[in-house]
Amino acid sequence: IETFLSRATEAETGHVLSAAEERKVAIHELGHYVVGRALGLPTQFFTVRPTEENLGETFISSGGAIKTLEVEEARRLIATCLGSVKIEQFFGFPPREGSASDLENATSFAKEIVYKTCRQRSKQLREYGLMSVELGDEDYSPAISDSLMVKLEREIGLVLREEEKRCQRILKFFGRKILEKVLEDFLSKPNKTMLQGEIDPLLEPKLSEFHRKRKIKDLILEENW
Repeated sequence: IETFLSRATEAETGHVLSAAEERKVAIHELGHYVVGRALGLPTQFFTVRPTEENLGETFISSGGAIKTLEVEEARRLIATCLGSVKIEQFFGFPPREGSASDLENATSFAKEIVYKTCRQRSKQLREYGLMSVELGDEDYSPAISDSLMVKLEREIGLVLREEEKRCQRILKFFGRKILEKVLEDFLSKPNKTMLQGEIDPLLEPKLSEFHRKRKIKDLILEENW
């Protein structure tokens, strides 16, 4: 974490955000943090430090190549990506420009999930975005049919909609009051960085309650708890 923050400091552009811009970026990053933390990802901290690449960042100390992810882990990452978009809507803001890359990342994970399920259903894999082509010993890529393209698009959209709903439920579960408290504490910090040990106590007792429900049963995809 110290190495990451040191590099982030070196990369800062010196651009100064207005109070309104700073708050909106903080809301965006908080969405990533809360959804990821609720779903059990090792979310470490979030920060608002303008660089040439980002205005803020949420650090998750996990990963691996996208193609090595298990389906449930990929789903959790999709929800975490979409957390920024949904929390901005939750607070009444239109999604900011940085949300486009979050949507692209979420879609990439959704494509990989569809790829894995296709792999289980058939020995023939079709090339589609991040999907691989494996046709036994053949070394050519067949043309993808219109009907298969429509089916893949539909399945990818379904995965994204399911995780979008999961985001909405998580944010609603924690509620505006708790999220506002985290933002208030964050914005009062001179270095505009908040670590897990500082954030999690502000999310309690909701965070522990949420984790207990996940251990008892996977209620996060149920319509009614």
